[in-house]
Amino acid sequence: MRELWSNNNWIYFQQTTNTYSNALLIHYKLAEYNGSQWFNKNQTSISYDANGNKDTEIYQSWVNNDWLNTNKFIYSHTLITDADTEINLLSEFKLEQNYPNPFNPTTKIKFSVPNVILRQAQDDNDVTLSLSESDQMITLKVYDILGNEVATLVDEYKEAGTYEIEFNASKLSSGTYFYRLTAGEISETQKLVLIK
Repeated sequence: MRELWSNNNWIYFQQTTNTYSNALLIHYKLAEYNGSQWFNKNQTSISYDANGNKDTEIYQSWVNNDWLNTNKFIYSHTLITDADTEINLLSEFKLEQNYPNPFNPTTKIKFSVPNVILRQAQDDNDVTLSLSESDQMITLKVYDILGNEVATLVDEYKEAGTYEIEFNASKLSSGTYFYRLTAGEISETQKLVLIK
């Protein structure tokens, strides 16, 4: 439950419902309070591989009394089998060009969140592996040619990794748009073209 301080009172704002299976989060739903009742905002379903790693996340928004798919994240993981090597899994923040481009009405956007580095240090037959990982606040937003925000695709903390989401622009008109990925003070922008 999240409350806001307003006019010297705490008021209801958001409520999250989490569902777990085998200690893994498999579903969560966000509702917002409008002053008299709770209403659905969005929900996410999560699947895991056999090792307990996230496999996919499907995001849905509540639109016209129905759940509408908005984004899908597909995770990839690297199995480390040899401790004698140094592997830089992701060392840079990267926003790739959407595909297809031009598109109608859906396209995929892929991006990488850095800071996962596996290091091996060997000293007198001792092997030390260290994993440096930090979650970052990530936003991925779409803007029209005038700079008006038309969609928010991501607005949350993300683990280091590579993500791919599907952007559905069926409610937008044909034209040139820009999408911007931001993490802290770093941002990258790409252009996409919607042709209907």
